[in-house]
Amino acid sequence: MDTAGNDDSLVMRIVDGRLAWMLTGDIERPIERSMVSDGDPLAADFLKVAHHGSKTSSTDGFLAADHPRFAAISCGFENIYGFPAAEVMERLEAEGAVVYRTDLDGAITSIGDGNQLEVSTFLHTTH
Repeated sequence: MDTAGNDDSLVMRIVDGRLAWMLTGDIERPIERSMVSDGDPLAADFLKVAHHGSKTSSTDGFLAADHPRFAAISCGFENIYGFPAAEVMERLEAEGAVVYRTDLDGAITSIGDGNQLEVSTFLHTTH
């Protein structure tokens, strides 16, 4: 029996007018590198950070190509894996992304109208 791995995750880039969302599943470095080297369109206003913010994802090259304004990390509070990794947080902040985390902010919602993007969490809203 074959078992699906993180790199078998579905990745979607959704475009609505001037806005784009990148939803990355649990992909890791090899898939990110492949997407960058293949020249896939990666730029996005909103990034769902891969693999819960694990250090195995969100490489410098991928983030430079994606260059998100907002990033959302789905991770549990005080999880045993230490997600998100400190180096991933540093890379996202170096890209200038406003980072939201489900362990600190609760549910994260992103809504766009083709021109304006609104990100809200259980705690606050950003335009």
